[in-house]
Amino acid sequence: MDNSADPAGTSDSSPGELTPARLRSLPSRLLTHTATHAERLVNQRLADVDARKWHYAVLAALQESGPASQAVLSRRAGLFHSDLVGVINELADRGYVDRAPDTADRRRNVITITTQGRRHLRRLDKVVAAVQDDLLAPLTEPERDQLSRMLTRLLDYHMGTPLSPQIIGEAESADKPQLDGILARGGLTFHQWVALSMTTASGGTIDRCDLMDRITSGLKIDQETATAAIAQLIEARLLRVRAGTESEVELTASGRSLHQKVRAENDEILAKVYWDLPAEDLATAARVLTTVTDRANELADGTK
Repeated sequence: MDNSADPAGTSDSSPGELTPARLRSLPSRLLTHTATHAERLVNQRLADVDARKWHYAVLAALQESGPASQAVLSRRAGLFHSDLVGVINELADRGYVDRAPDTADRRRNVITITTQGRRHLRRLDKVVAAVQDDLLAPLTEPERDQLSRMLTRLLDYHMGTPLSPQIIGEAESADKPQLDGILARGGLTFHQWVALSMTTASGGTIDRCDLMDRITSGLKIDQETATAAIAQLIEARLLRVRAGTESEVELTASGRSLHQKVRAENDEILAKVYWDLPAEDLATAARVLTTVTDRANELADGTK
């Protein structure tokens, strides 16, 4: 093979002295050749049991993270959406996954691993584990662990996940069912909760029109919906019109108590989500998300 177009030797498979010494020691070349050999081993072993590597990736993602839409599954499995459709078809035809309309949005499907799929995944786990043993045969267990850590650091460095609307939306969607459950137990809707929280953040008293404006701006809902949420809180005696005024509303004792209870329950859940994240990372995320929100609002208002 003519390697004149590949001076780094990344396509050279010649062993020993046939490869120049300066190429034999290049990390990029060593990683490429090892990855090529690993890919071949995995593909061959999986083909022996009538499977493909993407079958394994999709089943593993479903087993570890639960049912998912095709868009979410595509990201979790590291597979292009256009390719994922074919993989799901193959797995569904074999009874390894179920595909059903999402009850929250029937325009999209939710993919779930079946009992038969879990059994098949366990078989594939053994096949893939055997490949790792063959691939890393010359290394001791500590050396294998060290290699995995070093490769993970390299991959994280070069393939860091960029912030995107999809990631922001998925984070919000993952948390919202927890909050919805807490609110339902307290007899609140999300709009009512926001109104109650905004009143609390204002010291417990706020101009009714100001509150309505904040709700419509923050949630991007119409004035009628915001007005209804405030009226419902007053009817439930969680808010009341402040004595001596007609334009201000204030928290009642019941409203303050319910807000504290819901906040405490939600904070407990959030603590389990954020507990091991460094404070500086959380601060950076807060600044970035605040900037993104401000810019999106400016664009929506036509100010930019």
